[in-house]
Amino acid sequence: MTGNLPTIVAAIVTAARDAAADIEYASTEENLTPERASALKALSDNFYATAFQAEENDPEAVRFLCDMLGLKDLLADYDAQCG
Repeated sequence: MTGNLPTIVAAIVTAARDAAADIEYASTEENLTPERASALKALSDNFYATAFQAEENDPEAVRFLCDMLGLKDLLADYDAQCG
């Protein structure tokens, strides 16, 4: 990675991990059905795993996270640095 790319990827990974933590916390609400709590936990786990892939320089993971989290500006910055 060159230039600002590490900073851009770090911001995306941080946003994904923050979202995962929020989702994981939401899965512990007492009023949730076990099915819903399990689905939220699985979603959280997927965000954590994809954040790890993005951190390991997987461009598809970066694009997926930006898409899911609405990080259009960061994705544009990422694409500008990569191409």
